[in-house]
Amino acid sequence: MAIFFSYLLKTDLNRRKLFSALVGILSLSLLLNAQTSAAADATVSVIVHYPNGHVVEYQQQNAYSPEMIDKIFTSKLRSWPNGLPIQAFILPVNNPVHREFVHKYLNTNVYQIQRIWNRLIFSGRGIAPIELQNEEEMIQNVYKTPGAVGYIATRNLYRLSQTSILKESK
Repeated sequence: MAIFFSYLLKTDLNRRKLFSALVGILSLSLLLNAQTSAAADATVSVIVHYPNGHVVEYQQQNAYSPEMIDKIFTSKLRSWPNGLPIQAFILPVNNPVHREFVHKYLNTNVYQIQRIWNRLIFSGRGIAPIELQNEEEMIQNVYKTPGAVGYIATRNLYRLSQTSILKESK
């Protein structure tokens, strides 16, 4: 291999071709890395409608563990500690925020969690979360439903305070 590269570097034209090829490979690598980073930016935050009427990211309250979130979305936990029924909301399977949520909080993939929900439904032991079309619907439904839990991209957490303002002004 070293002989091959030393041969290529002997002529000025071959050095330029090799340099151009390396620059092309590096550019492609950076482009692919940037696309992967954009997908990774879909960091997810779980939002909860607390008994006091506030909707906040659950980690701000330090009240519920990630294990509890897993139990909620797999229908192993159906009511909050105060007895209020839990209503879970999800985004469509093809939504990148949904995929990130399932991976990060439920430690599985979207197909496995769908199988769990189907098994619960067909056995009569539980119900699947309600699927909403987008994050705006998620925020609105969590606000309207006491005991609700859902998730949105972390970059959209600022919308919680905006929704609160809109809700109070109506």
